[in-house]
Amino acid sequence: MVELPGLCWYPASTLPHRRLRPPGCVRGRWVRARALGAYLVVYQGGTAIGSLLWGALAALLGDPLAILLAALGAVLGLAAGLRWHLADSEKQDLRPWHVTVPRLLIEPRLQEGPVMVQTEYCIDPQRTEDFLRAMHEVRRMRERDGAFGWFVARDPASEERHVEAFMAESWLDYLRQLDRMTNADHATLDYARSFHLGSAPPTVTPLIGERPNWQGDPDKVG
Repeated sequence: MVELPGLCWYPASTLPHRRLRPPGCVRGRWVRARALGAYLVVYQGGTAIGSLLWGALAALLGDPLAILLAALGAVLGLAAGLRWHLADSEKQDLRPWHVTVPRLLIEPRLQEGPVMVQTEYCIDPQRTEDFLRAMHEVRRMRERDGAFGWFVARDPASEERHVEAFMAESWLDYLRQLDRMTNADHATLDYARSFHLGSAPPTVTPLIGERPNWQGDPDKVG
């Protein structure tokens, strides 16, 4: 009874792995690494937890009923896969986008941080809602690449001025975020920047956090 499921197990377990690494794949290495890491965690973790539960059911209900319940679980899993399936990444251009690192007067050390990155936009007040919806996708992109503390702020002294800001743990982390950008990410960012008024692009300013080296009590100045 268990021979047929055993024969089906191997191709079923390797099919998702092959889809994540198709021949001629041009995705960024970090995209493949993250996808394979998530797949292995779910697959191996599910196998360990499932074997524990199935063994407990077999001891409690007997082997035939445990196998029947396992088959029922497999059918339910297939049905759930039709409803909640992985997004089709083939429609996205995940080739790396080569971002130009900003030229600075003082080159930061790689471990310096935290880093706050601000991008200043000039937005038509009539299109603010559309701009914010576009920035929601930018937020997902930033946080996926490792940013935190993301927000968009408006200037109460100007209806048009909006500032996107996010944090990186260090200058090296910020450079890695730039290196992880794909062509699809660039298209998302370009769409958000299409709301910007003026011929000049939005101004991007990276700021390096500094902590004063106080002598004695850091709460006392002077």
